[in-house]
Amino acid sequence: MEKSTKKRVTFYIDGFNLYFGLKSNGWKKYYWLDMVKFCSNFIKPDQDLIAVKYFSAIPKNHAGKRRRQADLFNANQIDPKFQLFLGVYHKKSIRCQASCKEPFEIYTEKQTDINIAVEIFRDIINNNTDVVCLISGDGDLVPVVKFISNTANISQRVFVFTPPKRFLNELRDNCHAFFNLERYSSYFDKSLFPETVTKPDSSIIKCPEYWNFGHLPKSKP
Repeated sequence: MEKSTKKRVTFYIDGFNLYFGLKSNGWKKYYWLDMVKFCSNFIKPDQDLIAVKYFSAIPKNHAGKRRRQADLFNANQIDPKFQLFLGVYHKKSIRCQASCKEPFEIYTEKQTDINIAVEIFRDIINNNTDVVCLISGDGDLVPVVKFISNTANISQRVFVFTPPKRFLNELRDNCHAFFNLERYSSYFDKSLFPETVTKPDSSIIKCPEYWNFGHLPKSKP
């Protein structure tokens, strides 16, 4: 069999950065997103989409958010190209800066950045991809992008896609190609899941009611 000459492309999605970018831009209608379909919009004829790797964590203190997140993960995991990597939430005690000065607890997400970096470097070292596509506007990932683009013996190219309201000059200036996702609303529009998604076992996943703004494509019979 003749070996494919197409460039292998892998997407690495910073889930929280994308989520809060959509939220801050008033694009909540795009929460119910088919990640593989969305990333496929950027694939050129001489490329192959190998995997879409999604990095997030499960909220501990909000049952509704956990359910909605689980529905999104389950719908996306139907496609074998979608891979999920989970960090953790840690409880942190801080003191109120107002007059009361009382301590209270918050949950902070941990490990996402390092999980993204490890997975990118794992794929580079093992020659699993030719093009690294990072969806994030997080400054903590600038060193990863710089290393890939500035290291002579790394043949892979790194493209950065910043979510809406997450633009960062350092990411733009240190990658091989840059995309501001705020300009690609049409790609989001055509990459939404239908209202209901049918799994291979015939069970149904419904778009969370809280996310259903009446604009989703109808499910196929």
